[in-house]
This record gives sequence, C-alpha cells and structure tokens, in this order.
Amino acid sequence: MKKYYIIILFFLILSNSFVFGDDVNGQLETIDGKQVLTIWGTHTERGYANGYLMGEDILEVFNDYLLESVFMNSASDYEMARSYFIANFDVEQKYHNETDAIINGIEDSGLSIYNNTLGRDLDEIDFLVSNSILEIAVMMKRKDKIFNCSSLSSWGQSTQQDPTLNGESIITRNLDWTPHQTLLDNQVLIVNKPSESDEQDWMSFSFAGLIGGLSAINEQGVASFLNVGNNSSHPNPGPFHPIFFTVRNGIESADYNADGNCNAGDVAQAVEDKILLSDNIIQVINKNNRDTTALVIECNNANGVAIRTMADNTIISGDNLAATNHFRKLYSPIYCNRYNNIADSLDVSTHITVDRSWDLLAGAAGVMSNIQTIQFIPFNGDIKWATSPYYGAPAYQQTPTNFDAEDLFSGNAVDPDPQTADVKLYAYPNPAKETIKISYSNLNFSSDCSINIYDLKGRLVESVKFEPVNKNNSITLEIDDYNSGVYFYKLDLEDSPVEKFSVVR
Repeated sequence: MKKYYIIILFFLILSNSFVFGDDVNGQLETIDGKQVLTIWGTHTERGYANGYLMGEDILEVFNDYLLESVFMNSASDYEMARSYFIANFDVEQKYHNETDAIINGIEDSGLSIYNNTLGRDLDEIDFLVSNSILEIAVMMKRKDKIFNCSSLSSWGQSTQQDPTLNGESIITRNLDWTPHQTLLDNQVLIVNKPSESDEQDWMSFSFAGLIGGLSAINEQGVASFLNVGNNSSHPNPGPFHPIFFTVRNGIESADYNADGNCNAGDVAQAVEDKILLSDNIIQVINKNNRDTTALVIECNNANGVAIRTMADNTIISGDNLAATNHFRKLYSPIYCNRYNNIADSLDVSTHITVDRSWDLLAGAAGVMSNIQTIQFIPFNGDIKWATSPYYGAPAYQQTPTNFDAEDLFSGNAVDPDPQTADVKLYAYPNPAKETIKISYSNLNFSSDCSINIYDLKGRLVESVKFEPVNKNNSITLEIDDYNSGVYFYKLDLEDSPVEKFSVVR
C-alpha cells in the first residue's frame, strides 16, 4: 500500500449558505509533499473547482510573484500591461469562462479577491494576464524572469538496449525559471478531465493559477514542454494569442488538426494557427514515436514557425533531439553551452536508459535555478516529477515522485486505506464560535486516533487525541482561542478525508 497523504476538500458551510460537496468538481491531494489537483467537467466547472480548492495559493502567486516580482509592486506598470493585453490579445471564450469561474470559486471559498496593490477586485482579465507571463516578459523587457529550460527526447536505436524502453520514446525536461519562493511553494500538478466532446484528459505540471500548457501531457501520450527562445523581436501586429493557451489547445483537443490522429502534429498545428508575441521552443513527443513525430517547434513573432526533427541535427548523435533556449532552425544556431554539453555526452554514447536520460540532462544542462524536472515515458505512462524546495536545491537533485499517467487520469493516483476509505467527517455548528463538534462515521479503527487542525497555510494548529468508542461517534473541540478564518481538519490516519470549518468572532 502506498504511503501517501491525501487531501480531499469538499464544499461546506460558508457564511449563511449550505452547498453540498458534489457541487465542486475537484479533488486536491498531497502526494510526497506535492499538490495534485484533479478537476472535471466544463471549463466553467473546472475553473470554479480550481479557484475554490486552491484560492489562497492562486492569490499568493498573483500577489507575491506576478505583482511583486515581475511588476515590482507597480500598479501603474501592471495596469499598462493589462490595457495592452485587452487591446492586443484575442483569447477564446472558454478561457474567459474558466478564469471567471476561478474568481467565483475563490470568493465562494471565503477569500477576498480585493487587491491592495491595485486598489480593486481582481477579475477574469487579471488571470488571463497572469497566464500570459511569457508575453508580459516580452512586453516589459523582463525576460530575465523566465529563462534556461532544457529537454532531451530519445527513441529507436538510442533506447533499444534499455530493457524498460526497448526502443520506445522517453523525454526528460528541466524547467529553470528564475527561482522565487512563492513559485517553489505553490507548484501543482493539475489533472483536467473535460466534459466537452472535442477535448480529452490532460495534465499540466504548473503553478497555482497558471492553467495553460507549460509542461503538459494528454491521455493519448502526447507530451509538450515549453522553453523560452533567444529572439523576441515582434514586428508583426496582433491580435496575439498567449502561448500557454496555444499549446493547451493542441494538447487538450481530441484531434486538433482533424487528421484522424492525436500526435505531436496537433501541437505544431495549434502553434502555426496563432499569431504569437513571445519566442518559444517547444519539444513534443508522443507514444510509439519515431523521428517523424519527435518534434521541436521553434516560433516567434518575426519569423513564424520552424519544425525541427532529427533530420535537422548537426551535432546531436543518434535517435535523439535536444532543446535549450537557442533557436537552431528558425535562425542560424549560435553557441549554447548546455546544448553543446548534451551533444558531447551523446558523442560518448548515443544509448539512453531511463536513468541516463535524467542524469545526462542534469549533468550537461542542469543549473542551480532548476525548479522542476519531469520525465515521461509515453508507451507505459511512467512519470517522474521532482520539484525544488528552495533556491540552491535544484529539482534534478531531489528524489522524484513516481506517477502512472493512467492512474492520474482515472483518479486513482493513491491507493485507499481500508480503515479510512469510507470515513465521513462532519463539523457542527459551522461556522462556529467557541466549541465545535466533529462527527465521524465508518471509522474502522480500534486504537487511539487524533484529529489534526490546520490553518490555510497548512500549519498544524492543534492535534486532539481521542479513543474511537465505535465506528460512528463525535468529539468536541474548544476553539475559543482560534482566530476568525477557515480551518481544515482530518484524522491523523493515512488517506483520511480533509474537511473545513469556519470560525467567526
């Protein structure tokens, strides 16, 4: 049985309303310290669940990263960028619906959407702007905030000698954004399960509030990893499209280019269909891929799109493709230390194993600002995801968490504990003032247990031990010294559900 810590948040009593948990189409889990959010339904329903379950994290990323770090807490600079976005970008209605629902979900969770720096409530446009962070970097000439990504894909003869791969494809990716503790604290894997007939399940390794295709994998085994390019000249007018949403279109669509296949070509077509402002290098791979479907998509505003395959390799050996932050086909390639280090390593041996793919990229292209390292094997769905806890501890040096793509898409990322699989928790009154009764049912446990109380930051506020008298009973907590706000509570047992209650004064 996997020893994971699972969190499931349900919609409880807030202010004077009562809404049943099934109205929130989402589940939030913590696995090996990593947040995994599964959301399902329409764009509106998924956006609402995202905002409701992750509202505090989303606001933290917007306030402490976007406004504070990117815009230096300058309301005028931000509002200028927002106005530019409104005038020059064209975003599909589905993303307007989703970000508007995020706002509604945040509000309904009991959090305020008023922003002190801007002196107003946040709205859907603000979250569309935050999902255009790469375009903001170009607009504001602050590309130093996003830099230094790398990736390596291998297949065919290069992976033939690995008994796990046996010639199948593998991709490893380093995400190296300029480290900011708010980003490091709010990393999340978002699993989308759309109800729209023309869309498919997909997942994004991201940060709270960023809902596009930064590092994305769909249920058909197509993976897309986005890097920043080295030429952001933009002479061509819009309307522009945010690259995160461009990639998401190709990944989330069941068959974007309508050719009867779901593969890397869908992402390439999605990129070709839009006018982009930012400069991007996107590495794409898919199940059972060979050199014709392992792609690096190079694109910017000035020169459009160039598709790079193994046939374009000059210094890379074997059945391998590498990407760093330098164009190699859209423009004449210039020297890149990390790219050349990858090439040198492959010169020594073109053969790639599961472990060597990870280690080679780390050794040849790893930097101290590495925030995430992701590895994906499309044919069997194996995923490794490592995250950096703080600057100076690169993700590729951390122990990765192993996932199975099929389990993530089926909603079975965690094995349930039979002692707690059917446990129900309920708090009354809710909101409460001085005491609160927490009832439990179906608790198949004979020894002492604890109820743990956490604040919105995830900090343990109190742990109360009790002896279960029978499967169905309750305990009463004294909360007269609690501050007003929202608290989470769970049994100190593996796979126990987590619920929330409010304290009012």
